[in-house]
Amino acid sequence: MKTRILIVEDDARTSASVALYLRHAGYETREVADGASALDAAEDLRPDLIVLDLMLPGVDGLEVCRTLRKTTALPIIMLTARAMEEDKLRGPSAARTTT
Repeated sequence: MKTRILIVEDDARTSASVALYLRHAGYETREVADGASALDAAEDLRPDLIVLDLMLPGVDGLEVCRTLRKTTALPIIMLTARAMEEDKLRGPSAARTTT
């Protein structure tokens, strides 16, 4: 069974590029473009890894991460174009498990 990776990215070109590289490397990918869809897909797909954009429409990436952390320690790689130090510090704190 291939490793399943959920890509959560609202920019279609970025999402397609990430998916292309991962599929070429032998991974199974699924792409969604918003936070609510990410939460649904994480439950349905049960991915082995999530590549998560922080700036998403609706439910943002940090909230997606916080919500997932309530029930899973699933690995998450965060993508962001944000450059402010405050944003860089918030990501890891949202990714911590509560156990």
